[in-house]
Amino acid sequence: MKRKPYTSLWRRLDKRFLGSVLIAVGIATLAYMFLPVTGWIALIGIVLIFLGYKLFCNY
Repeated sequence: MKRKPYTSLWRRLDKRFLGSVLIAVGIATLAYMFLPVTGWIALIGIVLIFLGYKLFCNY
């Protein structure tokens, strides 16, 4: 009897989520070293606008 291959959506999402977290931490570390406070505010504003747009388009 053959076993079904394990193709879970959660396994793929975990890898994608972990990769996204690692990239975000790396970008935040570099930005902390090189950006002034106004750069941080602008960066957070751009991220919030992007997330709001993605949420609006998904629903």
